Amino acid sequence: MAVEVLSLRGGSSSSSDANEYVHRPQHEGYDSPFPGMIGSDFLGMNQNIANIWEPFQKDHETAVFFTIPNSRTADLEAYVSTCLGMVTANHIGQDYVSNKLEVVSVQDRSYINVNTMEMEGLAHASKLGLGSESVVDLIVSPHLHQVADQVFNHDRKGRLFTIMRDPVERVISLYQYLRGADMKDTYNPSLQHMTLAEFAVNKDFYLDNFMTRHLVGKASIEVPLSNQDVEHAKAVLSHKVLVGLSSQYKESVNRFTSYFGWDSNETCFDGLFREEIGTSQLANSEQDSAEIDLIAQANKFDMLLYDFAVRLFEQQALLLEH
Repeated sequence: MAVEVLSLRGGSSSSSDANEYVHRPQHEGYDSPFPGMIGSDFLGMNQNIANIWEPFQKDHETAVFFTIPNSRTADLEAYVSTCLGMVTANHIGQDYVSNKLEVVSVQDRSYINVNTMEMEGLAHASKLGLGSESVVDLIVSPHLHQVADQVFNHDRKGRLFTIMRDPVERVISLYQYLRGADMKDTYNPSLQHMTLAEFAVNKDFYLDNFMTRHLVGKASIEVPLSNQDVEHAKAVLSHKVLVGLSSQYKESVNRFTSYFGWDSNETCFDGLFREEIGTSQLANSEQDSAEIDLIAQANKFDMLLYDFAVRLFEQQALLLEH
């Protein structure tokens, strides 16, 4: 497919005062010391990612979507690219990589010709100046620390947001997806004979504690986590991430729209999202309590983090009060 260079900064609202909140909120998590203040591992996150209580400056900052597998994050990407016409950097542009940044049209959606879903792709995108040029409306990646360290700087910062899902539900969804993926690249026939309990503790098929690991920069399965990592992950969430919940999907998207000053397309949104995702979807499944407990134990740090995120979601509603 030929590369078509399109207009940049599509889908943004013309309003410059989408955010009126300028005062740091005083709630759980916000007053805890940010890890970047006491160590070098979080330095890029501290300096190059904006604090969520500061007004979003669309001319000097870029939205970064922390994508979490099986949390309806793909739906959000579809919404911003299809309904809002935003120029997005994710994995789609990997087939058009070159020695300069360009916007490519793929199925009437606009993407940057890089792959921000992989660390190697992020390094390449950084060399091309992805973070220093206003060529992208949204960067999608799970690798938050690499994005902070390599793509952005003090003069042009990133602005993080995400959609989180109950870790037990997420693992069950992943298990069901992989078992039914016989026509997809992710298909593995051995999963057809693996129980959910076996899957829950098998490190060959999924990354445990996905959210905690990526928030603290320990994405390797070989790197152990500790309770301190959970506290650091909470600090990153409360200081740097606008949190959405898959169980409150429309409310989450409405918050993102208000926070970033996006245009609103209710008709397109309703066409894409006919159902909310929640605990009821999995409540009547055949999983027993022993399987649920195994998943929860294997993802105990994410369980703690998600409980914090649910409370944070309620507190962050105050950010959008005018």
